[in-house]
Amino acid sequence: MRVITLNLNGIRSATSKGVWEWLSAQDADIICLQEVRAQEHQLPDLEKVGLGEYHAHWNAAQRPGYSGVGILSKLEPMGITRGFQSAEFAAKVARFAPISPAGA
Repeated sequence: MRVITLNLNGIRSATSKGVWEWLSAQDADIICLQEVRAQEHQLPDLEKVGLGEYHAHWNAAQRPGYSGVGILSKLEPMGITRGFQSAEFAAKVARFAPISPAGA
């Protein structure tokens, strides 16, 4: 199983630097993205960026342009828990924990 974790430092900036082409060439089973810094309507169509075989799960921070994470997996996860289990930090962070990949 090949897992990649990558801090995008903003999805629009990473897109302009060729991140989707690079990720497509890596042939990873699971891709974990941090610092997406975009709302769901601003995310790319995975078919158009060469990652159409992945199941995408995104969790944006409530504050636009801040934080945000995504998980792309070739197999549909058995379960995903969104959020941070603390009201104090819920509006400041976006994360998944835990993820259970099917077949792993």
